[in-house]
Amino acid sequence: MLISKVSYQSKFGDILFVTLENNNGYKLVLCSYGASIYQIIHRHSDDTVQLLNLTNENIEEFLTSPSYYGKTVGRVSGRLFGPSYQIFDEEYQVNLIAEESSMLHGGPNGFSFQNFNLVNQDITDDAAKITFFYESSDGEEGFPGNVGLYVSYELNNEDQVVIDYYATSDQDTILNITNHTYFNLSPQFESIETHQLTINSNQYIEVDGDFRFKAVQNVENTLFDFRVSKAPLELSNALKNTLQKGIDHTFLITDGSNIVAKLEHKNSEIGLDVYSTYPSVVIYTHQYPSKKKLIGIEDDGAYRGITFECLFEPDGIHHPELHSSILKKNIPYQESIVFQFYRKEK
Repeated sequence: MLISKVSYQSKFGDILFVTLENNNGYKLVLCSYGASIYQIIHRHSDDTVQLLNLTNENIEEFLTSPSYYGKTVGRVSGRLFGPSYQIFDEEYQVNLIAEESSMLHGGPNGFSFQNFNLVNQDITDDAAKITFFYESSDGEEGFPGNVGLYVSYELNNEDQVVIDYYATSDQDTILNITNHTYFNLSPQFESIETHQLTINSNQYIEVDGDFRFKAVQNVENTLFDFRVSKAPLELSNALKNTLQKGIDHTFLITDGSNIVAKLEHKNSEIGLDVYSTYPSVVIYTHQYPSKKKLIGIEDDGAYRGITFECLFEPDGIHHPELHSSILKKNIPYQESIVFQFYRKEK
């Protein structure tokens, strides 16, 4: 196990990159800006190197990308619709950009665009772990309460990337944090539609063209049924003429399970299992083209990645049938996401 660090002078000041390496050829490159995953790399037994996630070639573009590559997202993930929301007896206005009906991923000054401090690192024979910290002040992006957030990343010799979130607030607030890494397991970054996807979900959330909640629907006899592994191509094609342009939906994880999803590609020896303590996951397939160069991809990168945004259901504060994401004063917020890589049986 190894931990190494390097500073980078960005337009936002001194940014820290931290690399964790395990004994099986996996390397996890982390960035203090947005407490983010910059690269996940695997060195194969023949010494070839494979990048397993989408990321910008230019670091400055990675830091500011509106695609949130690898970022920690919050205070709220997904869309929070305006004009306001209520926490118990208090009403708060949503900070909306002009002509927008919702706030996306915590707003332009959310966690994704803050420089975290590295506050701890630990290394053993079996795991390397670091922890970032950020203090979000009362009123930041309009949210109540001073929130202290710890984000820890562990890479271990079981080939797991373990993400732990721990936070507290000095006021009742809302908090819904996720990670926004886009995965692609094919050696040549083929379309994500050529992968095989399994989702441990009996229900998904139907939304309208503005992504507003319509209903919780059963996946049975629909294109949203991924309980058995299949390519997402048919669902993706069915959605390309909608405003979503592809898969961008919340799936409710089967009650009592922490298994979220599985991703494989026929030409890759690496598979991915996703686990989480959260009750749902947003699956998004990078359907909007990147305006900036991505490592290993010559075109605009559309449909070349998939996110597993494990979280509480977006905008749940407005819908009693969903989780509200309310965090009570001085009550700890503790959630985890695990990306488990494994060698496929061929």
